[in-house]
Amino acid sequence: MSKFQSHRDKTNSWLQVFLKCLPLRFHAIFACACACVLVIISVYHHDISKNREKEVNVWHNGSQTRRIAIIIPFLSTSLATLPSYFPIFLQTARGSASLIDFLIFHNGQLAPLIDDEESTIQGFQIPINVQFINLMSMQNFTSYFMRVIDQRMEHSHIAEEEKNRLSDIMSILLQKYPYILVEYKPAMGHIFKDFIFHYSHWGYSDFDIVFGDLPRWITNEELNDWDIVTYSYGDQDRVYLRGQFTFHKNMESINNIWRKCSHLSKMDLRYKLVLSGEDKLQLVSAEGCYSSAVINTKNISVKYAVKAMSDVKDHNDASFELGIAIASGMRSDKSIVYKAPQGPLDLKRFHGLSYTWFENDEFYSVQDLQFEQGPRHLITEQHKQPPGCMYWVNKDYQTDLCYHGISSADTVMLVKGKLYKQSYTEQQFPHGVISKAFFHFQDWKRSFTSEQVAAFYRKTMVGYHHLG
Repeated sequence: MSKFQSHRDKTNSWLQVFLKCLPLRFHAIFACACACVLVIISVYHHDISKNREKEVNVWHNGSQTRRIAIIIPFLSTSLATLPSYFPIFLQTARGSASLIDFLIFHNGQLAPLIDDEESTIQGFQIPINVQFINLMSMQNFTSYFMRVIDQRMEHSHIAEEEKNRLSDIMSILLQKYPYILVEYKPAMGHIFKDFIFHYSHWGYSDFDIVFGDLPRWITNEELNDWDIVTYSYGDQDRVYLRGQFTFHKNMESINNIWRKCSHLSKMDLRYKLVLSGEDKLQLVSAEGCYSSAVINTKNISVKYAVKAMSDVKDHNDASFELGIAIASGMRSDKSIVYKAPQGPLDLKRFHGLSYTWFENDEFYSVQDLQFEQGPRHLITEQHKQPPGCMYWVNKDYQTDLCYHGISSADTVMLVKGKLYKQSYTEQQFPHGVISKAFFHFQDWKRSFTSEQVAAFYRKTMVGYHHLG
């Protein structure tokens, strides 16, 4: 047994993580420009009770009506390399076991890192709701993504020889540029339909996410009344489906909306132009064409809710001074992500908050942590603004996605082809802390290294430690 495992087995079930970008005045001291600090207090207790295993397995057997499969395909340019922040993803994904399974598809690259007997990957415990699905080879992995042109293949638009050549080319490109996988997010429900038939919903997300209490933030209304739900950071004037967290009802009609995007459904023609030199291979954001296709689908309902936090906002945000915190509770069965409120910073007050504050019915017993109130207001053509609100998306799609007159205090809804906005309110938490469904550390992750993460786990077995 490793020293890490020995300490881990002796720790209690409270987890507190702080991800923190150092103020400028400390850069010289720590000799790192815009370095991020990760502080952890305690470690998750990894023992899973038999009762809990039964609870989760009931969902897997399909006897419950609502469960979400979050699909994440994984490839790396380096052999068997996981992101350095991956343990944080694992730890916080576990808190959603009552509602969500995370299905991680790989080409066999991760197999050497997984210990099936111990249920660990690189020594870190694999939560019961995180499944690594080995597709055995790059050829087989690629064959699933070839499903985006299955209709063209069925109608003989693509000869067998051309299909094999396209598969080989795609395999090479995916291995060389794994980030291309994000283009296929809208089609994941179709690509991996064989694995999700017993789920009521499916969605997509990323590894650079610190998950909060998703089973509490995802409401019954969102599961029952909406075909697609996406969580934003407050930039509601950009009406698009976020790649960080969007989920869908698992229905054939919903799972095939992406076919309106020709860069996927006619991928063979796109690659043919690239190979002939007539065009260049450029990344097409999944947040562009797909979001436009959804808005122009008349018979669906979509909810765009403000339930996420990020590190790409104003640097005056409290998280840049005090960090963000994650707590797992007495039974280590939750993941609550929160940060200090805006305004005068009070380090002692924020850090002094009980690690189990959310287990107090006074603060956390309400049915929905966020809910809409007041009238719905129609968003008309007059609310549209010229393209320019989304630099990473083709301007042709921005004409459907850019609006004014929508604030971060509004939930946006698409109902029968029309857009509406409605104010929402949230539960007030102790000391005014702000909690959301997840935190996306898009910028901070760039300063993490595998050595830093390993160090923070070793040094925090017995308490509180700053990395510097």
